[in-house]
Order: sequence, then C-alpha cells, then structure tokens
Amino acid sequence: MIMYIHEKTSFEIWLVGRNQDIQNEYRQLFKENDANKNTLSPTADGVRSIIEISLDEHPDFHQPKGLTKQIDERVTRFIKDIEKLVG
Repeated sequence: MIMYIHEKTSFEIWLVGRNQDIQNEYRQLFKENDANKNTLSPTADGVRSIIEISLDEHPDFHQPKGLTKQIDERVTRFIKDIEKLVG
C-alpha cells in the first residue's frame, strides 16, 4: 500500500495484513529471515502495517513524472524483496 503521510509530507510503502493473525505470522517470518533489512512496525492496537518504508521525505510535486517514476521503482524493489522472503 502506498501512503501519503501529511504530517511528514512524505510517501511510504506499507506492507499490511488483513487481520492481527496474519500480521503476527508475517512479522515473525520477517524477524526470522529479514536480517533487520526492514524495520517492523510496532504491534500496538490500531497499527495495521507490518513494515513501513519511507519513499521520499521531500517529494517534488513540481516534477510529477519524476516523482511517479521514483515511487514506482521503489515499490517494485520492495515487492521483489518481499517476494524473496515469502518465496
């Protein structure tokens, strides 16, 4: 999921779980296999993400094509990394 965080004025990629059981299952998988490459989200009530990765802390909205390309490349890389982990 691509999120725009207004408070930070930045884009993030979130890996989310449909429910708490799925979140816990994947959180454990990443703890065991990810070698801390990705920071896991906290397990607090109301937190739906498993991983949150900042895409661009200062997006340039005056260059929408470049911004879109940058986001697309980072999302593609993230998906490939996650696919390797869940194989």
